[in-house]
Amino acid sequence: MRDAAGSGKALPETTLLLEYRHVFSRKPADKKQLELFIRWTAAASITDIKASSMVRIAKDHKRLNVAWEKWGMELCGGLGLSALPLRDSSKGILLLLYKPRLLRKVLTGPAGRYLCSLLYPVDSGITACLEELNRRFNISGNIPHEVGIFLGYPLEDVIDFIRGNKKAHPCKGCWKVYHRPERASRIFNYINEARIRLVQEAMI
Repeated sequence: MRDAAGSGKALPETTLLLEYRHVFSRKPADKKQLELFIRWTAAASITDIKASSMVRIAKDHKRLNVAWEKWGMELCGGLGLSALPLRDSSKGILLLLYKPRLLRKVLTGPAGRYLCSLLYPVDSGITACLEELNRRFNISGNIPHEVGIFLGYPLEDVIDFIRGNKKAHPCKGCWKVYHRPERASRIFNYINEARIRLVQEAMI
């Protein structure tokens, strides 16, 4: 993984969204806008930085919902992603967009052993684990904290978050950071750079 440009600090997500707000406000939502939305929200997984990305399509964005129904799976496949609907609620549809190869690698390491301790059927494979994750999303109104493992977050950070550790590092990004903040900041910067690059490539 290359060094981040500049100071290595992650750009605030709000700054990036402001820079590309015209991309995501286009109406009506069409196939191209949906592709840009997927590239932006799942950039970390498309570029192999993280195993998966969790994406919400809000209910009040009806055109984007229609676009997802028409072209979502096709576009994800073209970007090397698989998609799993985790929850469909009044707030919107929550999706897990993932790279099977990367997720399988996560589940065969220490993170997989930790999931076993949480009674996930890791030995039965990736499909069984995703089915169990989906079940847990839908038996309560809460997001199961162990989803961070599926998202490719560092195991030590996920465990501290589950334990309710209040001493998170102030660096901002995809997850709460408790360990190795400099490494996390570099990863956050890589993700922001990937977002910009992927959207720019699609707009050429």
